[in-house]
Order: sequence, then structure tokens, then C-alpha cells
Amino acid sequence: MYNASQDGRLDRLSVARCLDLYGDAFQSSRGNLLIVVEEPEERLSEDDIQFHKDAKAFPQGIPQPFEWICRRETINETHTCEDWLFDFKATPGNWTPFQSAVKECYSQRTDEHCKLKFSNLLCWVVAAVNLLKVALMLLVAFGRGESPLLTVGDAVASFLEHTDETTRASFTHWVMYHFLNLIPIVVSGFLLGRGLSMMTGNKDITNLGLGAVNTKTIMIPAPQGAGNLVVNALIVNTPQAIMSFIYLNYNSLYTNISLVTEWDRFSHHRKGLRVSSPPQGAQRNTYFLQLPYRYSLPIITFSAVIHWLISQSIFLVNLEIYGPPDNDLMNFIPAEYTYQPPDQEVSGASFTACGWSPSGIIAGTVANLCMIAFILASGGRRLRFGSAPVAGSCSAAISAACHPCEAEENAWEEPLQWGVVAAPTDGPGRCAFSSASVGVPSEGQLYA
Repeated sequence: MYNASQDGRLDRLSVARCLDLYGDAFQSSRGNLLIVVEEPEERLSEDDIQFHKDAKAFPQGIPQPFEWICRRETINETHTCEDWLFDFKATPGNWTPFQSAVKECYSQRTDEHCKLKFSNLLCWVVAAVNLLKVALMLLVAFGRGESPLLTVGDAVASFLEHTDETTRASFTHWVMYHFLNLIPIVVSGFLLGRGLSMMTGNKDITNLGLGAVNTKTIMIPAPQGAGNLVVNALIVNTPQAIMSFIYLNYNSLYTNISLVTEWDRFSHHRKGLRVSSPPQGAQRNTYFLQLPYRYSLPIITFSAVIHWLISQSIFLVNLEIYGPPDNDLMNFIPAEYTYQPPDQEVSGASFTACGWSPSGIIAGTVANLCMIAFILASGGRRLRFGSAPVAGSCSAAISAACHPCEAEENAWEEPLQWGVVAAPTDGPGRCAFSSASVGVPSEGQLYA
């Protein structure tokens, strides 16, 4: 420090600036600090000038490296050094770490360390899964096989072209969908409450930030290594996988809503079938996103926002600690965490952990609830016409509506409408898709 002072390598800082720079839990650009205090009222003891350290805190949690700032303050479970730090920043004149008011500080800059970390195991797993995904997509796109029934139009066209002889002459579903979707919300709320109850000091989550790394919200750290990295990576990405399944759940619900809506329109408008295969005649292509834009765009937006909020709610944390080899703090770090960097003038320690953000969890939960509310609102609307019986994705019900009275040549390629195709006086009438004129069903009349 003396040589650095003589060489002009110390930056003079005000008390407020000193607290701002050294009150950071993860310091990367500043090192040794010289504090100039007023004339002490009494001689300082060795305990007063010794750097504050707590060797027992490291394996169970993350020690706050700025705890020396609060050396003479009372630190307990309800008021940590971080809480005191807010008070000191508001009134720098009250900061007396060594029994005397601080006049100014002299800070020494340090070289920042840059490092690229790479996991061979995770890289090979991701590459293998993506290759499998590409292979399956190519198989579905170019593989030879029967044409799948992906849309209502596919089903109607198929049953009109190939008559299904077996068909000639739900609320529980919604409850189960939303029950499964509410489970992650309930679990998130429970874990959030549990985490806040275990947090020490001030529990004001507005000071913790969204997706910010904080010593209060880092889970139990583990020594750096491939095994610990994979475990933590699985923990932080499990919610992302769950959200992907929830998105498929939502997509399935909206697919059913879209099917019912399109089916209902055939009872009032004559139009070509929307098919997934190359259109023929009056047939039309499917939507680019497989759903009408009024459905697909909102759920994609909701899904993207929720995925991002999840990434800000729980995330991977990797911390590096550097210090002189003879530094007392470095000597108290367990050996399994330490290593020797190429720079022989410093010692290093590293650990991997999971961080979590209360603000992110709350925001993600609110976004998920908004998505559920949007689904309930859009799914609870009455059908516009309501003439045709609701078939949904039931192939038997769709097939039953594809039996016109007379064989119509290539009817599946023509504009179609659902309605009454036969109304005998001595028996039930018949409703079906037809390229010819159809009637409107009469209330109280039986139809096959």
C-alpha cells in the first residue's frame, strides 16, 4: 500500500463513494483500501483493526465481503450488515468502523479476471438431443405414410372421400387442465414463502432486484466441478421444462377452441376446407402457426414472457474469489473450493450454486395467472351461431357429419356447408356437410 501510494496508484474517494464501491457484495475492480479516520478517542486494539471474517459461514451460505464496514455494529438475524449499509449510504457521516468518523478513503484498482467456462458433458447432451430432434422433424416432414388428420378440414375431407361405415346411422377436461396448471403456481408460492422466511435481515424484496445475484438469495454453494454444474443446471432448468409442457397444455386447449369455432362457422358460411396437405380445388392452407393469430400470438407472447421471468427467478451462479495467498480470508476457505490460478500472485476459490429472485417468482406467477384468466375468458365465450352440435376433435362426431344423401363427386374439394340435406316427413332428417344447398335445422325436429 505504501508503494502504491508513492506511485500514485491509489484513488482518493469520498466517504459516500467509498461505501458505494466497497459495499458491493461482488467486487471485481477494487482491491486494497486505506481508510483515513479522525483522531481516535482511544487506542485501537488488535480486534478493532482486524479484517472481519467468519470461517463457519462459507460452507452453509455466502459471506458478505463488506461485513468489515459494520465491524462495530450489532449484526443479527433481523438486521444484517447489508441493512446497516443502506443506513450508512444515506448518512455517510454516521459510519465509524474504527470508533472514529471516516474522513476519506484511498482505493487501489485491481485487474479484472475474464474466463470462458465450457461444459463438455452438457455440450454433448445438447448436441445429441438437437440431432435427434432434427431427425424426427425430417422423418415427419418427408417420411412416407398415411396423411394425418391435423385439422377439422383434414378430417372432413377424409371422411367425405372415404366414408366411415361405423358412424353411418367436457367440463372435467377443463378442470383437469387448469388443476395441472395451478400446481406449479401453488408450489412456487410455497417455495417463495419458505425462502423469505429463511432469509435473514430486511425482507424488503424491492431491494433485491429482478434476476440480480444477492448473497441473501443464493442457495447452498458447492465446489466447482462437472457433477455440481450438471446438478445445478438441472435445478434451474426444470421450471423451464415444466413451463414448456404447460405451453403444450395451453396449445391443446386453444386447438380445441379453434376447432369448435371453425366447426360452428360451417353451419352458417360456405367455405373451403382448411387442410394441412397441399390444397386442392377450393381447399385452403392451414395457419402459419397452426392456430388463428388471435389465439397463437397471445399464447406465444405469454409463453415467451413467462420463460424469461423464470430465467430471472432461478438461475445458475458461479462465483470466483481472488486474493493474496497469505490473506487470512483465503486461508479460511475450505480446500475443496480453492485452486491456484495461473497468476501466482493471487489465490482463487470458486463455487457453483443456484440463485433465486423473489421479484422474478412473483412476476412469473402473476403472468401465469393472467394467462389462465385469458384462456378462461376466451374459452367461456358463447359460439357465434350454435347451429351445429359441438364435435371438438372427436373423429366419430366429425365422421357422422360426413354422410350426405347422395354421393357428391369430389365434394371435399368444393366449398362446403353443414346443414339439413334431407327432411323426410316420415322419419328423422339428416344433417351433413354438402357442396349443394343445405337447410337450417329446426328446433324440436330429429336429425340423424
